Amino acid sequence: MKKFREILSSGDRGFTLIELLVVIAVLGILAGIAIPRLGGVTDKAKRAEAVSFASTLRSAQEMHRAEYGSYVTSLTSSSGLTTGSGLGEYIDSGVPNGWSLTITNSTDSGYTMKIEGTSDANKGLTVTATPGGVSK
Repeated sequence: MKKFREILSSGDRGFTLIELLVVIAVLGILAGIAIPRLGGVTDKAKRAEAVSFASTLRSAQEMHRAEYGSYVTSLTSSSGLTTGSGLGEYIDSGVPNGWSLTITNSTDSGYTMKIEGTSDANKGLTVTATPGGVSK
């Protein structure tokens, strides 16, 4: 134990300025590499939210057609989907916050649904769903 105390009290304490600068430089380089990689994560998540909702809407449209023989003809919503809208009875949740839904060009054989970003974070993001699939 005596040797351990001698080693600790040997006069050299702390880090030199050079050692601290090297550590700060290494941390700066690591941050410079990591931050750009994380930049697009939120955009991808927002687009994935819209694609997921579009897929849910496609399923609801197909259930409506199977039950009533036709697709929902028109709908514009930026909040809830009511039971009277035709799709509300198949979907528990409404339109996600920051998105709007528009159904156009609906006939007995097809439809076009657009989910568009309405908030500042989602502006410019549009997802289109048709009987053939979902496009980004």
